Amino acid sequence: MEFEFIHFPEFQNSFFGKEYCSSILETYIAVRKKLSCKHITHITPKHADAGMADNIKTVVSTFPADWIVNYAAKSYFDIDPLFHQKWSDPELPHSVSITEIYSHKQNTPALQNYVDDLRAHNFGDTFIMVTQRLNGSGDAHTIFAFDTKKGKNDLNAEDLIRLLEKDFLQATAQLHESVLSAVSDYSSQKSEVQSLVSLTPREVDCLKWAARGKTDGEIAEILSIARWTVVTYLQNAKIKLGCANRTSAVAVAMSLGIIPLPDTSHLQG
Repeated sequence: MEFEFIHFPEFQNSFFGKEYCSSILETYIAVRKKLSCKHITHITPKHADAGMADNIKTVVSTFPADWIVNYAAKSYFDIDPLFHQKWSDPELPHSVSITEIYSHKQNTPALQNYVDDLRAHNFGDTFIMVTQRLNGSGDAHTIFAFDTKKGKNDLNAEDLIRLLEKDFLQATAQLHESVLSAVSDYSSQKSEVQSLVSLTPREVDCLKWAARGKTDGEIAEILSIARWTVVTYLQNAKIKLGCANRTSAVAVAMSLGIIPLPDTSHLQG
């Protein structure tokens, strides 16, 4: 399973977002305002009319850069229920379901640790997933994060779904249409940006291991180079990517496909 990642940290333009995906960001901001949600993540087949042959999914997220790096370093792809949803050709195309995800009580310690970590970052206390069944190309999933203790009168997930059901359906359709209409242009523009950035192989190696949570010393040992050489490579990468710190550089590099997202082939099926 291959993912194309588009990132708008805290609903802000990322390195590439300002020029290449502004239409998606505008839709995300409008939906956040309408629903009063804290964050949005949308995952969909890359091309709604291309079937499942290429098995490429587009993921758009508004979580901060440090959470994206933390997510990758802790291999949360292996745990996150979002990536264990069944991707299929539904018998009833265009139907929609609305459910809670990341509830407080989980059935395994690993999943509980993930949910506790997610909530510890104050991303919300209620997470609603809307699944839209697409004709012949699987499902699109959208997760809305809410802080129900602020402005929602301590509503539980069931009350929130009942209160905002129509808004959820409209918002999901808007997000899906916006992502699909922009993703082809994004793919071509992303390739152009990759060629302009021109990171060296060693800079890419250092970013790749930094994404896995390795320290400068650990990266130096893995690559058999001096620690200060690692620091230099990462500093050069930050400058080339236009980032102020390592976390942002790693997140941007993942967004641009310069370093890979974690292998998720084991999640297929």
